[in-house]
Amino acid sequence: MVDFNEAIRQAEQRVGDPIGVSEWLPITQDRITAFGGLTLDFDPHHIDPQQAAHGPFGEAVAHGFMVLSLLTHFLYEVSAELGFTQNVNYGFDRVRFLAPVPVGSQIRGEFILNSVRPRGDGAILGFGVRVRRDPDVEVLAADWLVLVLP
Repeated sequence: MVDFNEAIRQAEQRVGDPIGVSEWLPITQDRITAFGGLTLDFDPHHIDPQQAAHGPFGEAVAHGFMVLSLLTHFLYEVSAELGFTQNVNYGFDRVRFLAPVPVGSQIRGEFILNSVRPRGDGAILGFGVRVRRDPDVEVLAADWLVLVLP
C-alpha cells in the first residue's frame, strides 16, 4: 500500500487524466422499486411499469437520485489505483440529469480527476463524472467532490 501523502502527490500528477470507466450495471425493476421504498419515492413512473407506460417516458425509468447514488459504487470500481481507502462524500458542485434510464438499461460511470486540494489531514478530490447508458447515451453529468482521509 502507498503512503497517504505519497498517494496525494501521485494524484496531483494525474489531475486532468481519466481515472477509469466502471463495469456496466443492469438497471432492473427490482432495483428501482427497492430504491423507491428506501427513499419513500413511490412515483408510478418509477415503480409501476403499467402506469409508467402511459407516462412521459412510455416506460418505467430509474429515479435520477438512484443513478446519482450509484456513483459511489462506480468510483469504488475504478479508483483503487489511486491508493485511498478512506473516502467520504463531500458534495457536488454541479449535477445534471440529462436523459431517462429505462428499466432494462445498463449504465456505467466514467471519471476524470479534475482537482486535488489539501484539507486538514486529507484532501478533496474533484471528479468530473459522466454516467452513460448502453449504447452511448449520457444520462448524468456531475462535478463530484470526495474527501479522502489517511
